[in-house]
Amino acid sequence: MVPSATSARDRTISTPAVATRAKTQGSREAAERRLIADLQLENATYKEEITELEDELEAMEDMTKELTDARKRLTQAAIERKEVEDTWQKQVQALEKQHKAKKIALKKQLQTQRASVETMTTSIEDVRQQLADEKDRVADLERQLRDETSTSRSWKDRFEQLSAQIATAEQEEKTDAPTQQQPAIRTWRVLRTTLQDEMHARVQQGVGADLIADWCHVAPAYIALLPSQSVPESSNLQCFECCICLESYKVGEDVLTLPFWNGMPPVLSEELEKLVLAMVRPLPDLVRWQLVCKRWRRLLTDPTWLPPTVLDMDVLRPLSAAQYAALLQRWRGTTVLQMTLQATIPHEQQWHMDIGRHLDRLCELRLRTTSTKAVLAILTHCRQLHTLELLECRSLVLPKLPEPVALAVLQMHTATRLMPTTLANFLRKCPELKSLTITGSTSRIIII
Repeated sequence: MVPSATSARDRTISTPAVATRAKTQGSREAAERRLIADLQLENATYKEEITELEDELEAMEDMTKELTDARKRLTQAAIERKEVEDTWQKQVQALEKQHKAKKIALKKQLQTQRASVETMTTSIEDVRQQLADEKDRVADLERQLRDETSTSRSWKDRFEQLSAQIATAEQEEKTDAPTQQQPAIRTWRVLRTTLQDEMHARVQQGVGADLIADWCHVAPAYIALLPSQSVPESSNLQCFECCICLESYKVGEDVLTLPFWNGMPPVLSEELEKLVLAMVRPLPDLVRWQLVCKRWRRLLTDPTWLPPTVLDMDVLRPLSAAQYAALLQRWRGTTVLQMTLQATIPHEQQWHMDIGRHLDRLCELRLRTTSTKAVLAILTHCRQLHTLELLECRSLVLPKLPEPVALAVLQMHTATRLMPTTLANFLRKCPELKSLTITGSTSRIIII
């Protein structure tokens, strides 16, 4: 667009005004520039402040999050603490209840122990009194024994005097009598007196001929069957006619035979001998008497008539396990067995197990020591066993019984390995138990 002449004139005319205006406009622009610069500076400052505020806001948000997390953790910790406090409180209450129960149990146990101590004190006094009575009785028996010993010596002297007188009289009769044929079996005169038990008498006839008889056991059974002849009562003697044949013998052969007059058998009948030998104790007499002669051995080993009920192994010297087992197999009808001897026996457990295999009628058993397997075998097979006493149970553990047993009395001494749980399980299988004695146990056992 080309400017017109009027406008050019006008511009020429107003040049001073234009200059002034331009100057004013320049100052205004400068002022605007300064204002813009100030505004930009303020804007930059505000931006920095906004940035700082944003950073602070982010920091505050992070702190808020941390505070929220911390509050949650504190709340959770408070809940856990409450639970722990409740748990502790319950445990404290349970412990208090247990303490009270133990206190009551200890009081009851203390009362029971006091009662047992009083009972033991009373029993000790009774035992002391019994011991004093036994001492007095032993003293009386010793005095009686001394009196009987002196009496036996006087009777022995009297027998010897009478025997010597009889021998002298017979010798004189033989010298004065005409010569006649002597009988094949010599006639002996046996003098019997009222001797006390366990005393012996000796009658001597002829040169070097002795007859020694034990009136307490065998001789009365023989002499009671012999024909008697009356003599004065003051002599306190009874005269018997019998024939005695003394022969040389070996162990196991017949030593003495008593053939009778008037056609009687040469020896006692087996029935009478059985009645005499039936009074023999199984151990150790029966074993020794079997060595007297073959006849006695046959009678004493006949199981049809000899039913020993008590076997006391303590009277024997220590044997082997096989020998003990043979004795058990020999006397299967035994009801009482005792073996408390302090001895070392090889394979002792084996013959203890043989007790259950052979003695099915056993009622009472007393052993020094045994094993768990042996106790199980005995209680399983001996269904009538009601008394069991074990003196040394240091290595013994009670077995687990498969079924109830008839045990009524149980005594276990020095039971150092006995545990309450094992004992409780064992006693559950003993419904008829009436007496229980346990000594030497290190565990605390309370049976209700």
